[in-house]
Amino acid sequence: MIISKNPLGDIAKLNRICASAQIGWWEVNFTTGKCFISETLLKVLEVSSEWLDIDELMSTVRQDYRKRITDEFTSIPRKGVFEQTFPVTSGRGNVFWIHCALSMEEENEEGQLIATGYGQRIESPETQGYQCAWNQRINNLLYCQNSIANSLLKLLSNDTGDELFEEMLADILYFFKGARVYIVRYNWKNGNQSCLYEVAACNVITLKEKLQNICSEDAP
Repeated sequence: MIISKNPLGDIAKLNRICASAQIGWWEVNFTTGKCFISETLLKVLEVSSEWLDIDELMSTVRQDYRKRITDEFTSIPRKGVFEQTFPVTSGRGNVFWIHCALSMEEENEEGQLIATGYGQRIESPETQGYQCAWNQRINNLLYCQNSIANSLLKLLSNDTGDELFEEMLADILYFFKGARVYIVRYNWKNGNQSCLYEVAACNVITLKEKLQNICSEDAP
């Protein structure tokens, strides 16, 4: 049985349903770095424009989740997958949670990669008990696994520059909420060790220059 024969009316109904469910769609051009968000997401995020730079969109993610979500979102061209649940801070300062996922990828007429997905406002997993907290923990561990795998792939591709090692240390520092992370080279012949790379947390003094040619027996 056909209830409606009016396509425009059906679209209007769909838009009302999406607005009621607080679910909208987004589209990002990874060549230009520009994002477009639907009217529903515009209202949910309470931002001033439906056109945003990727950095502007990611700035709505709560600070403690921002790096992880940004890394996952910007890796869409390489991985072809994105599905995350995370807190955001709206333009008016309200904090709430969103479930966001990639739906499809395609190239436009200029050969630029366009990714399209959806976002829906949901109840906070932080207040929904043990199971939701456990699911969020699993989500975080999967992110750690993906990040380590990406770093290993870069190493296998012979990309062994300083930037890569510092990026890996920054990830480790983020995962374990530490103060400093090092890569140290041991010289077994001379019995000493030197710090090759160091990444420190904000407001933590770096010690790399002091950790050169230290006797291994004196090191912690």
